[in-house]
Amino acid sequence: MCAEAPVRGSPEIIPARRGFSVSYEGKTLLSRIDPVAQGERLAAELPMEERTLYLCPSPLYGYGLSELLKRLKPHSAILCIEADEKLYELSLKEIDSKLALTKATSVEGVCTFVRESWGPGPFAGLKRFALPEDGSFFRNFTKISKLHYGGKLRLIGAMP
Repeated sequence: MCAEAPVRGSPEIIPARRGFSVSYEGKTLLSRIDPVAQGERLAAELPMEERTLYLCPSPLYGYGLSELLKRLKPHSAILCIEADEKLYELSLKEIDSKLALTKATSVEGVCTFVRESWGPGPFAGLKRFALPEDGSFFRNFTKISKLHYGGKLRLIGAMP
């Protein structure tokens, strides 16, 4: 019996040595060899700080995020964002329910989610946690990460 071909425009799940890779819109979004090890390595290498929001664009299967969650410092959080509807649905089914996941349709929408989830101005810094091939369609990351004011992270729309 043949495996079903993916619906055009749908993410294709590809078995890897450990875990799964994803091919979508002509791009491979995770390692085809061992995406679990890749995520774990990145989580282990990321410096952890207090009062930091760790932004994970396009988390897909969330490889490495459980390890990052265990190492989280006080008053810090992990925010997973996905702009693509089909990849959002995949992430919603696959990542740890302890992690915050939002569909990013705009920078302002992400900022509203942050404000509603953690209140205005709880974070002093922002760090990106992402695989090199993160598949993120969230191109406004730099707009968020560059906006610091008075020692506190200032997300567009997140603080008055």
